[in-house]
This record gives sequence, structure tokens and C-alpha cells, in this order.
Amino acid sequence: MWTPPLKTYCGAMRTRLILTAAVATITMSVTSLPLSGASSSSLSGKSAAQVISVSKTDTVARQYGQVVVSATLGKSKLTEVVKLGPSFGVETIDLPSLKASGSLVNVGGALYAKGNAGFLSVQLNASDAAAKKWAGKWIKVPGSDENYTTLAAGLTMSTGMSSIYPTSKLSLGKQASWKGVSVVEVDGMNSGTKTKVFVAAASPHVIVAATQEAASTVMETSKYATPFSVAVPTGWTLLSATGI
Repeated sequence: MWTPPLKTYCGAMRTRLILTAAVATITMSVTSLPLSGASSSSLSGKSAAQVISVSKTDTVARQYGQVVVSATLGKSKLTEVVKLGPSFGVETIDLPSLKASGSLVNVGGALYAKGNAGFLSVQLNASDAAAKKWAGKWIKVPGSDENYTTLAAGLTMSTGMSSIYPTSKLSLGKQASWKGVSVVEVDGMNSGTKTKVFVAAASPHVIVAATQEAASTVMETSKYATPFSVAVPTGWTLLSATGI
């Protein structure tokens, strides 16, 4: 899904537009989380790696979540909405500078893509002719297709949320609150990018916010533990049959 400037994630043959976010900020709805000054946290005394481990468990245990991404990279603006479930996910993208807008649906072990010509060019590396021909139509990428893993990356609750955390050079930071919510800060690197994650000090220890260096990106996270379902799109054509 969104891992640490707007970049094309290259897979076998196709591409997947994702965020390699610089100054990426991820915030969740904080109205139900204790404000700073609350009782001591069960994270007290834990190492940075232990804090991340606990937070990953608590965040993924919510089973459902939504991330709304807004990014400005030079003159390019991106809006992305990602809804994540236990084994499925839906991502909608609007990138006006490339005249690209469309959706990706990961459900039932397959990835379905639908969008305008610009979207198909960006996401599926379609030629101009193929992109125009298949614009507005569902294209199915089955799990057995070599492109599935790349295109569906991060489109489940566990893979999507887990990709936010730093993975190396971990240390505990000093920031104790985020917009009035008590947090524990963990610093480190994620895909070569300096990353800070702010974890709720009180249980459940979900991600409250995260920042990564470079471009201007904001991700607002909400609707934790709010169930939703995803239907398999109909009227689709296999990617292998489109000539893309």
C-alpha cells in the first residue's frame, strides 16, 4: 500500500503506484484515546523493538482500518483512500497531474483494477492504445499471476499497517504526546527513510501518528475495528487477455 515522494513500485512486468513518503504524517481519530497526563503506560520500560511489537499486535487486532492520504509533490497532488480488512482491501487513487484515477480491490485471492486511461498507464504500465481500450472496465489479476504480489502489496490490515513502522536503527524518542494524546515515540529507518512512529501510550497501543522525511504527505487513519465487506467485482477480464 503506502510505504515510505510518489514513486512507481516496479514488479515483474507491471507497476504499482505507492507512496515513498517524505514527511509523511499518519494520524488516527484520537477522540477515544487518553489525553496526556493519563496513568503510566504498560509500555514503560520496554525497548523500541518491544514497543513496535506490541503496537503491531494491537493495531492489526483491530482487524479493520482506513487511511486517507493527501500528498503534494511539487505541482503534483495525490489523494488516496485505503480501506483495510483482515484479508482484503480497497484502494482508490486520484492523481490529477497524470490524469489518473481509479481503484484497486484485493479480495478472494485476486486483485481487480479499474480506472481511467491514465490510471491504467500508471498502475498496469498499459500502452496508450490499451489504456484507452480498457478504461472504465474491471481487469482481474489472479493470485497465480506474477504481478499479483506487487499490485496487491499492503492491501490487507496486517500488511498495510505493518509497513508504516521503522524496521532498523530503532531507538526511543522523547515526544510524549501527539495533539494531546499520550504517546511513545519510536525512531528508526524504513526503506532508507528516517521514520518516527507515535504509538498510543494506553491500550490498545495503536498507531496514533507517524512521520517520514521528505515530501509533503498526510495520512489520516480512522475507522479502526469498524467492519466492512468487499464484493468481488463483476464483468471483469483477465489481465492476461487484455494485451496490456
